[in-house]
Amino acid sequence: MKINYLFKNNKGRDFVFGDLHGCFELLEKKLAEVNFQPKQDRLFSVGDIIDRGPDSEKALDYLNKSWFHCIRGNHEQMFLDWCTEDTSVYRNDAFQFHIHNGGSWVADYLGVHIQKLADDINRDEPITELYPALNLWIEAIKKLPYAIEIKSNEKKIGIVHAEIPAGVTWPSLEAELNKSNVLYSILFSRKYISSSKRTRYHIDGVDEIYCGHTIVDIPQKRGNINYIDTGAFSHQNLTLLELNRGVLKPMSLKIIIAAVIILALFFIPGCFLSNQAANQPPGENRTSDMTTEKLLSCPDKPNCINTEYPDDTSHYLPPLDFPASAKEQVMPLAISIIREMGGSISQERTKEDTTADNYYLAATFTSSLFKFVDDFELRQDNTSHKLHIRSASRTGYSDFGVNKRRVKQFSQRFISRIKSSLIK
Repeated sequence: MKINYLFKNNKGRDFVFGDLHGCFELLEKKLAEVNFQPKQDRLFSVGDIIDRGPDSEKALDYLNKSWFHCIRGNHEQMFLDWCTEDTSVYRNDAFQFHIHNGGSWVADYLGVHIQKLADDINRDEPITELYPALNLWIEAIKKLPYAIEIKSNEKKIGIVHAEIPAGVTWPSLEAELNKSNVLYSILFSRKYISSSKRTRYHIDGVDEIYCGHTIVDIPQKRGNINYIDTGAFSHQNLTLLELNRGVLKPMSLKIIIAAVIILALFFIPGCFLSNQAANQPPGENRTSDMTTEKLLSCPDKPNCINTEYPDDTSHYLPPLDFPASAKEQVMPLAISIIREMGGSISQERTKEDTTADNYYLAATFTSSLFKFVDDFELRQDNTSHKLHIRSASRTGYSDFGVNKRRVKQFSQRFISRIKSSLIK
């Protein structure tokens, strides 16, 4: 089935949500907030419900629920590609592509070490003969359409994962999906939202389009195209909208100015109180003293997260474990992730006695609008095989949870990548 054609839900409400990436706890909290009723309401996904996050296995349960309607995203397609590839060489390429894009959870689901799964990928027999449990996923993903249409007397709503190419109308989409470039665009393209190449953000033949794939800070509407992937995995921010009621409107300049003023009024007093600290460079009185063999504790403010002090429950998140065999990869991997997230490395050193039981790294993150600086520090303990993190704002009092989200985002990427790095 290329497109699933449905009619408006006359018994209850219809909801749509952005890319989930295994963060089902976040989805379930959102559903509880709107008092979702499975017996009468319906739930639609723009795809990418698996990979990266902590609960990808739950996707199979959801895909079997009658009230849940999901389209195929590029991550579902990546999983399907290596599960159904007959040639071991191509299967290995597809497998590596999926694993390095958050698919390492599959090994845990199958109950095997990821290296064992990687070795078995290269065997001649179909992978489903070695791991029959994959057949459940293959069957479920093959049923997923590339698009969904919801039609009523008043309007027509379309749901796709990524982008519909310029020149393709909604009525022609099903036939156009036979073309490889259109199929690629539906699953993978960020061509238009990431550039100014599209001069007309309107898909003819449909009233509203909802899509994901490209992360936006807040849901955006361009023409009749609604971008609703707000980073469930990367920012712990999932958008859930009630269709018909939740139609986005283009953000006006007045709203933007008002938002800036509100943020400025909230933050500027803290900046004046802390301008002396703001002028201190990383590593001078603000970052940690490695002779103590611990990162500095957090001040009595909510804008700090630290993995060193479990008794300080208001600031604590658990440290990250890494295998002893991967200790040489920890800091290069951390540096790579920090830079991906927009941070800048400011300092890297071992402790003074150079026994190399500890490695220390300091980085900074600067906000794009007000240029606030947050310090991000890591301590790699090769004795306990733990990576400790401290993320703290230099100025102000509250940070609206920015540092906590940053630590969680770094942690999720690190855990996924360190597992992938064990594949030889």
